[in-house]
Amino acid sequence: MYHSIKISFTTSYLLPCNGGYVLIDTSYASRFREFKRKLESKGIRLFDIKYLFLTHHHDDHSGFAQELRVANEDMMLITHQKSLTALRSGKPDPDDRPLNQCVGALIFLFNHLLKEKQDWSFPPVQLRPNDHIVREDDYNFLPSIGVEGKIIHTPGHTHDSMSLLLADGSAFVGDLAMDLLSFCGCHYRPIYVTDLDEVYQGWKKLIAHGANTIYSSHASKPFGVAELVKTIKRYGLE
Repeated sequence: MYHSIKISFTTSYLLPCNGGYVLIDTSYASRFREFKRKLESKGIRLFDIKYLFLTHHHDDHSGFAQELRVANEDMMLITHQKSLTALRSGKPDPDDRPLNQCVGALIFLFNHLLKEKQDWSFPPVQLRPNDHIVREDDYNFLPSIGVEGKIIHTPGHTHDSMSLLLADGSAFVGDLAMDLLSFCGCHYRPIYVTDLDEVYQGWKKLIAHGANTIYSSHASKPFGVAELVKTIKRYGLE
């Protein structure tokens, strides 16, 4: 049974593992206190988080990762090798671009009117020798910590994006798919991409591995892979 915590625009997930939980993503750096309050409301202690799984490095996913690590020194980080440069510097990958012009205009407004930090930076994350660095699809690590699932590299939103796929078909995908800005014609696609073709390939890869339900960081509720299949067909990518 998973738990979810929604803070600002980001939903984080907590999955049971040996001795505690795997936390999938954080939120913005300024939201750590809010996270702790919501965590406590679920009867979960900060020290119950044994692992932090980052789907990718963006500030709304790794924003308070370093503060969490300082507060919980025994927690292990699970991240992709391609995340390391961005995490160490606290600066986002420069290759991201809006999905389309409509999204770009809205992001411009958000960036200048609402966002606390306009450079998308976040506190640098200090890596530790025992952190688990993912270099390719990883089928062994999660079972070793009591989670029946696998780690799948699914770039496209960012170069380092990866998904956590459980044996029951639940796929925690970060920003690889979402249901934001439908009026901009997003059709469950990320609002920011580095390579849209890779996004589609990531969707197909998850489906081939048995995904049936998508848990996005930016969605009002989980949705079925049928929505992804419709989008693939819409753009003639079967």
